[in-house]
Amino acid sequence: MTNAHTGTNGQARVADNEFWDQEKLVGEVTKNARGEMIRVKYVTKRGRAYVDVRTFYRDDQGNLRPSRGISIPENVVPSVIRLLQSACQYLSAEARAGLNGEAAAVAASETAGAAGGQ
Repeated sequence: MTNAHTGTNGQARVADNEFWDQEKLVGEVTKNARGEMIRVKYVTKRGRAYVDVRTFYRDDQGNLRPSRGISIPENVVPSVIRLLQSACQYLSAEARAGLNGEAAAVAASETAGAAGGQ
């Protein structure tokens, strides 16, 4: 089950950590039963804007700590969104096909083609 949360206010604020100049929590979802979260933030650094997507884990005291993630430059975000939407279509098709039907073969061939074009 996935729980989604959105940011509490509409304004960017000075970041809690010392890396980002500003950050605004866009939302978060529960990743798994261990309490890991995926957070999406709007962040800035030296006048440049990014969307930061990062996994947070719970430490021994139950506090959320950052783990792996990616900061996507604002000019690339629309392309990444389109790719994620395509991936969702493949996931849905593969689930219906049992991961070994025609949809899986199409997804694999298109993924191979996309990788060759980079």
